[in-house]
Amino acid sequence: MFLSGRAQEAPAREHDGIRHYLDEIVRAEDIARCSPLHVARDIMAPTLLLHGDRDTQVPIAQSEALIAANPDIRLRRVAGGDHGLWQQSEELWPEVLEFIDQHLTADAAEN
Repeated sequence: MFLSGRAQEAPAREHDGIRHYLDEIVRAEDIARCSPLHVARDIMAPTLLLHGDRDTQVPIAQSEALIAANPDIRLRRVAGGDHGLWQQSEELWPEVLEFIDQHLTADAAEN
């Protein structure tokens, strides 16, 4: 912090990283407003969700809630996949490219 043109140290304050940020800086209503569930039913673009069944950062229930809100969203549960799906990327790329190709081709045919 700067006071009178001189650098001053901010008072030491204990916190536990992201929990501190979420609890003290970001208001709960702002977090809720950022949820993709608020816009899921309005998504019209072809959407493929890839979700690892061993993801410990984002519960699969969140992806399932998106599907419940918009059944046109496709969910691919990846067996053994963690958050990021790095170990399955070679296995998943052909499926992702096929999904993109299928929808680009369908869009081109409609136009």
